[in-house]
Amino acid sequence: MLAAMTTRRTRADDVMDAICMYALENAGITPSSVEVAGQLDLSQQRVNYLMMRLALEGRIEWVSKQKYKVTDSTWEPPPGFEI
Repeated sequence: MLAAMTTRRTRADDVMDAICMYALENAGITPSSVEVAGQLDLSQQRVNYLMMRLALEGRIEWVSKQKYKVTDSTWEPPPGFEI
């Protein structure tokens, strides 16, 4: 019998989790690579590489040179907020 295959967690997953938690706590605003690097105790260069991997995997999408968004996500305003 074959053992069940599990997906191994990567540092890119950690970066994605940090991005999502930050956005959840900051009304949908995504963190800079500097902020992610500080939170995960990684170099900014390493975070930039991992974010490039996330983009190639289709998990984030670059909107401009400095701005990105999490693919297939939306931010909803809190109850009672009117535009």
